[in-house]
Amino acid sequence: MGRVVVEELDTTGKPFVVIERDATRAAAILEQFPGILLIADDATKEHTLTEAGIERASGLAACLTDDAENLLLCLTARGMRSDMTIVARAAYQESFEKLRRAGADHVMSPIVTGGIRIASMLLRPSVVSYLDVATTGADEMALRLEETDIPQSSPLVGRSLSEAKIPQRTGLIVMSVRHLSGGGTATHNPGPETRLEAGDVLIVLGRQEQIQRLREYVRKG
Repeated sequence: MGRVVVEELDTTGKPFVVIERDATRAAAILEQFPGILLIADDATKEHTLTEAGIERASGLAACLTDDAENLLLCLTARGMRSDMTIVARAAYQESFEKLRRAGADHVMSPIVTGGIRIASMLLRPSVVSYLDVATTGADEMALRLEETDIPQSSPLVGRSLSEAKIPQRTGLIVMSVRHLSGGGTATHNPGPETRLEAGDVLIVLGRQEQIQRLREYVRKG
């Protein structure tokens, strides 16, 4: 799971640091992803997280093999940073609540997720195929579902989607708008009258270069 997270972050160009204490695994990661930042140490230790730059990190993925170690990592990281997003892996369902109490904002289980995916492949294979493309860029179209926020200084603040002309400017499809002022409520398949405010998050579908164009557009107009 950790390797998949690294691959996704590397593909999208997000800056990140990998912590892997096993020397063999660390060497394999560096061979597959040359040039990434990697610390060969114990992720559950405060000094390791400090070296990795936890004080300026926007989030942490706890993907250690053992639930007890992920629990300790969440406790340590949350004690050092109360304001960042922590996503943790759980091998067993009984660990879910423990990891949440330890500070994880989201808990993912390969078993639960895998079971849902198997059922979905049987029941709605075309939908799963579409989501594979939209979330991983798994074919030549390289479509992705992505998000970007509307900063306070954006020239789009106060404009409707019709006035913002995002599809015309970027080629993207706006799938949803999550409203900060509404406590995180979302407007799905928003109409042209939907008004954008500072802090709103746009969920869009398109190619990577279109998404980058949108991020520049919402900041500069």
